Amino acid sequence: MANPGMQRREIEDNIVTLARKVDTRDARWLDGELFSDFIDAWHTLAHYYERSQDTTLDAHVLKTYMRYAVTLRHVFEDERLSKRRRVQAMASLNDLNNEVDGVFRQIERNGGARAAV
Repeated sequence: MANPGMQRREIEDNIVTLARKVDTRDARWLDGELFSDFIDAWHTLAHYYERSQDTTLDAHVLKTYMRYAVTLRHVFEDERLSKRRRVQAMASLNDLNNEVDGVFRQIERNGGARAAV
């Protein structure tokens, strides 16, 4: 997990960098450390907002979330894949959604009724 003292921009850059490094063409990407680190980085971002009054979220970071949410949903819906893989994709999507929800809860707590993107 990233350093808890990191600033928002550093954490956001880390999320985007990790997302770019995950090779979703590799059948084992859901099991990979990079993907796990990507989800953990969202937790780090939520923690950042918890200790600051910031309400800004970079659009590229939100786009990264959306890309992975769609990819995970496609894996889950692909009946050609094993049931185990599909269930794993749904569990990962739930984990990612929970972390992103945490980010938005903290932004709202900070007074950002709407996140400034």
